[in-house]
Amino acid sequence: MKSPLIARIRHWEDPVIVMIGLQLLAAPWMIDYQTDVPAAANAQVAGAALAVVGVGACLRYRAWLQRMAAAISLWLLVSPFALGFVNVKNAMLNAEIAGTAVLLLSMLTLLSKLRREAAWSKTHSN
Repeated sequence: MKSPLIARIRHWEDPVIVMIGLQLLAAPWMIDYQTDVPAAANAQVAGAALAVVGVGACLRYRAWLQRMAAAISLWLLVSPFALGFVNVKNAMLNAEIAGTAVLLLSMLTLLSKLRREAAWSKTHSN
């Protein structure tokens, strides 16, 4: 028997976004860049935001949550340059990889939802 939360998750991508957010939260200590304040703070704030957005998306699908995840991922992609931690390779790679992964996952979720809605409207039109 599935738990109520597992039964409610419609997109496999949403729990993955939560895990990426949690990884970002722990990353400054896991990959040793906790002394670089801009990089560490960026990872923690973006990670917490992604985890919250991902949990919200797991509980109930809303397109704005996927767009919010995409926006956070775009920030992750530009943050090493905007905050000046390009020379902190661990932090930069972590932000770039997490940002790319979340962007792909959120776009995949949005596109699958659009495809399902188009198929539904096609079968239910006159």
